[in-house]
Amino acid sequence: MADHGRAAVTTLAELLDHLDDERGDAVVAFPETGQRLSHREVPALAWGVADALLRAGVGEGSVVGVLAGTEPDFLPAVFGVWVAGAAVTVVPVPPMPTRPEQVADGLAALVARLDHLVVAEGLLAVAAELAGRRPGLRVVRVRDCAPKPRPACAARPGSTAVVQFTSGSTARPKGVVLTHAAVLACFASTAVASGVRADDVFVSWVPLFHDLGLITVLFGLWSGYELHLFSPWHFVRRPRRVVEHLGAVGGTVFAGPDFAYDRLAEAYGDGVLNGLDLRSWRLALNGGEPVKPGTVDRFSRALAPAGLSDRAVFPVYGMAEATMSVACPRPGGPTRVAWLDREALADRRTALRVPDGAEHGTGLVSVGRPVPGMSLRLVAADGTEVADGQVGEIALRGPALTSGYLDDPEATARAFRDGWLHTGDLGVRLDGELHVAGRLKDMIIVAGRNFYAEDVEDVVRAALPTGRGRCVAFADHERERIVVALETGDPAGAAELSARVRGLVSARLDLGAVDVHAVPRNTLPRTTSGKWQRALTARLFRRLTGA
Repeated sequence: MADHGRAAVTTLAELLDHLDDERGDAVVAFPETGQRLSHREVPALAWGVADALLRAGVGEGSVVGVLAGTEPDFLPAVFGVWVAGAAVTVVPVPPMPTRPEQVADGLAALVARLDHLVVAEGLLAVAAELAGRRPGLRVVRVRDCAPKPRPACAARPGSTAVVQFTSGSTARPKGVVLTHAAVLACFASTAVASGVRADDVFVSWVPLFHDLGLITVLFGLWSGYELHLFSPWHFVRRPRRVVEHLGAVGGTVFAGPDFAYDRLAEAYGDGVLNGLDLRSWRLALNGGEPVKPGTVDRFSRALAPAGLSDRAVFPVYGMAEATMSVACPRPGGPTRVAWLDREALADRRTALRVPDGAEHGTGLVSVGRPVPGMSLRLVAADGTEVADGQVGEIALRGPALTSGYLDDPEATARAFRDGWLHTGDLGVRLDGELHVAGRLKDMIIVAGRNFYAEDVEDVVRAALPTGRGRCVAFADHERERIVVALETGDPAGAAELSARVRGLVSARLDLGAVDVHAVPRNTLPRTTSGKWQRALTARLFRRLTGA
């Protein structure tokens, strides 16, 4: 838990008043460029941004876009918005180098809702493109804002702090509204549940516009820990470089979705460690998408010879609507996996245990218990609570939850029923711990039987070599068939691969209504956080095939 006064703040803007304390020399480092920013350097820079925004007409009720990559300008930009009394929406930018006009094309709809944009040095060309297309858009360049003394601050605990756009893995992104009080409640509960300390060293690569990336950086300043931030593009291209840096600086905490750990298992699958020392690494937070038992096993085995503890893996459950954290296990405990009968889980919504690794089973990793302050229940379609061992929709209540969706009262009303946020995620409670089973919207119904999309994809990935199971499963409702789109780097062997995977899925699921389509590498769409976009893949499939 944070001490030294930072835990007592009531708004994120107020946090600036406490960064010149005994942890003020803690740094936010950017290893790719060698840049560093100490905690105590942030306030004056942020106050300069706030001064420019206030002169540009920003005030309480405004939503200001922050256009920044993984660079030092990011922190003064977001804190400057809060000091000015406005809400931040961190504008999503592609994780890989893209032409400014292409980036602007993708951001046009979002920026059309904004009147002010704070831009970091690395994205000035994109900001110029956006300003040219959006008459009246006021652009504030961080480097043009001279450090200033502390101005009066308009932020209040109940004011909107963040509008976080969801990843859109199953639908069009929605703007999740988070107050200052909600974000700080998340910090307090996460600190207790995770055991993160002020002397930790956090190494991250997650995009700063993603809830996991944004909140962990802000949590770092609240907690007082040291941060080392890589760009997503760097991690994708050079995952070993990121892990080597973690070992060199004594990194203790790392976070990412499941695919990141799969990427690391692949990168170190050759067994070449070159003296890598990971004994300092104590928390490997795995969240943001379903945690796969196979990923946990491959990652742990690949890096165990470098000193990584088999208890470092920390599977968590969270979402933007809860600021970040919903549930997590006890730090330093073993990873618990429940192997359950696949058909009973999907069709009868019942957890029936089977031997570990059984062909007719699916492994669900425990994400532990709700963090302090978070109430969680599992409910049936009629809203009644289900018993332990039964599958139900995860519903939440707590101080860290969103107050609703930006300018979308209908979506807010659908999500909140009787004071509970209905997440659309399915889960089962076993021995008091939560296991996430899938998404309601990803359920595939064929011939009267239910299948989780993740289960179908897991069957494919388990049968193919690591890194060759990049696939998405969805339903062809018109023909009542399961469709699997599978990436391949071998166009000549696509027909043979499709036939082999079709036979495999049909046999494992006891279902003949399966179609497999091999597509070129890097074809299947992902969200900015790396999740497969099943709904978009299905729409593209229907458009291409006329189905």
